[in-house]
Amino acid sequence: MLTSVPGLRSILPGCLCLLVAFVAGAVHGQANDIPLTGEFVRFVQGQEEFEGELQTAIVSYRNSQGVELDLVAAVHMAEGQYYQRLNDYFSTRDAVLYELVADENVRPGGQGPTGGTGVIGFIQSSLTRMLGLSYQLDSINYNRANFIHADLEPAELDAIMEARGETLFSSILSLVVTEMANSEAATGNGQSGIVGFSSEDIVRAWGASNRQGAFKHLLGQGLAFSAGSFSAADSNPGGGITILDGRNDVALEVLQDSLQIPDLKKITIFYGAAHMTGLERGILKLGFNKVAQSWLTAWHTP
Repeated sequence: MLTSVPGLRSILPGCLCLLVAFVAGAVHGQANDIPLTGEFVRFVQGQEEFEGELQTAIVSYRNSQGVELDLVAAVHMAEGQYYQRLNDYFSTRDAVLYELVADENVRPGGQGPTGGTGVIGFIQSSLTRMLGLSYQLDSINYNRANFIHADLEPAELDAIMEARGETLFSSILSLVVTEMANSEAATGNGQSGIVGFSSEDIVRAWGASNRQGAFKHLLGQGLAFSAGSFSAADSNPGGGITILDGRNDVALEVLQDSLQIPDLKKITIFYGAAHMTGLERGILKLGFNKVAQSWLTAWHTP
């Protein structure tokens, strides 16, 4: 059996987390002498077994011209209330620069179930239904006038990845290898693997009285750990992988264009948590300073 291969039983759960959200998290400490936030996704453990909250950050920055810039870390499936709070928040912003690999004129409407596209979208939308959650593309209204596409189009992404000799599989493998190396360093026991939850945890969750809540709990822990363990995947701009740093470059270019418009004083970058470290590094270099951080609960367990 596959799970008899040494280390694979611990790798499989983490691979699932990567496929769900491409969470590639935070660099703890400094890069180029610029202090970084270090945490954009966290799991807060409750008092009982399988009790807790998966939370994502809104981090606020300001520059000398008085522009208020928020980084909003997103997970692609969550409770409906989480997305409603984001929709209400987005209505207060002058511009929301959003993540979506799609042609610029293609926007999800946030008007009901549409499901994901491609392998990653299929896995995300399937898990969303299984866990009783809502899917981001079904819940966020991207048709607002203040929403600005700040991502690669599919043809652009394919061309860049081909030029760099990348595939979707090789990109996911890079993230898995990075997390294995970081988890080995974190445990200090010379054993690599993906920390967060194990096959044994899955068996225990399967036998729980609230199976859905137990699996939400494990997935939340796994996503939060992944978000804190990748310190190398996008740490060197231009030397990472396209699904992270290449798309960050586009978002930062759109941000710089937006900063030239005097009426845009409240700007948000709404991107997956995987991208937050690279984006923060970029905006600090543009002269922004961190002024606040708050947390939203993506889902509760059980």
